[in-house]
Amino acid sequence: MFQGRRVDLYKRAQILVADIWACFEGQKDGMFEDIDKITMFADYRVPQALCHFGALEYSPRLLEYLKTSEVAVRQGTSASPPEPGLLPTGHKWEVEIRGNSIWAVERICQHIRASGVHVNAILIDFYMWDYAKAHPEAMASIPIHLTRSIFY
Repeated sequence: MFQGRRVDLYKRAQILVADIWACFEGQKDGMFEDIDKITMFADYRVPQALCHFGALEYSPRLLEYLKTSEVAVRQGTSASPPEPGLLPTGHKWEVEIRGNSIWAVERICQHIRASGVHVNAILIDFYMWDYAKAHPEAMASIPIHLTRSIFY
């Protein structure tokens, strides 16, 4: 629930469809007529890259919480919020990070499409995730949000 509304994030299902689409290069068993309707996968690494590129910005309070949480988890001293630690599944901040990441990627897609280039959220997600993993030094100052769940 987020502000009284149910919010479902189907990250794993989206990744399955995206991987099939990518493996078959959008052909035969990987051809989905509505592939451009899929959103980014609302994970933890893409928001980090979106912050790096200036497409997403955390409030000072959230940024400090995430930095403290990341250190606590690495040191094995995490506890549940409001103490430093993981964001519980469905926590307001977790849903805001994921939702705003989806919106940021949609806006990036709109901007690129306006220049006449066809792109979808899957391609942006793949790029952002790969960039974040390939450039750990550039990402070091931007914490990831830590959420444990069977759903993502």
